[in-house]
Amino acid sequence: MLAVLDMIEEENKMLLARGRRAGIKEAKKEDARKMLQKKLPIEMIIEITGLTKEQLEKLKK
Repeated sequence: MLAVLDMIEEENKMLLARGRRAGIKEAKKEDARKMLQKKLPIEMIIEITGLTKEQLEKLKK
């Protein structure tokens, strides 16, 4: 029984971590959209957000 509870706890930790990563990724995209609207240079947006040029091109559309 204890092993099952440990497995559930580990799964919950993994799901929380995955959710945090997804949230951070979405926040970076939203920041990049704002920077694109403000006409910041693409290279600066890449440096700040860590997104690729291809990802930024998709956000422009």
